[in-house]
Amino acid sequence: MRYLHTDTLIFYAPTTPVGYRDPNKKTLRELQMEEAEPVVEWLTTVLWPGTKIEYNDGDLGFMATAQQPPETVKAIKEWLESLTDWDLVALEMATLSSKSLLIGARLVAEWSSDVGVGDRSWGIEEAARAASVEVRYQTEIWGEVEDTHDVDREDVKRQLGAAWLMALATE
Repeated sequence: MRYLHTDTLIFYAPTTPVGYRDPNKKTLRELQMEEAEPVVEWLTTVLWPGTKIEYNDGDLGFMATAQQPPETVKAIKEWLESLTDWDLVALEMATLSSKSLLIGARLVAEWSSDVGVGDRSWGIEEAARAASVEVRYQTEIWGEVEDTHDVDREDVKRQLGAAWLMALATE
């Protein structure tokens, strides 16, 4: 739960001023929104129906400003309390590797044999992609550091894959 209010998935970069950006490329904020919005929509309609997840707006500063509504916190806490030990381990692994409770929740909820919501269409690759928007954006601009960015990218996939396997463990 301590990740919820500062979740990296819902922390958007400041709006890039027009004079400082390439008009032919999407901004970091636009890329973040493309990854986050479908995940949040799925979570608030399928897993925690009727909840609302607030985004942190980088235009308002670096510190997290959005607090999740009490009913959202309650729904997520109740969901967490309903998970099996295997699913909790999987969720912890996915959350720590992606730095996002929301990414972890989506992955576990779709693939857990105990939770079992969704159609299992959002997996390791999608979770890794959502977790690495800023790194992808930066490497596109500045280039990739060999034996660093590529290793980190694969390590995130490995860790998310371990979480995915853990969620499937009771099948």
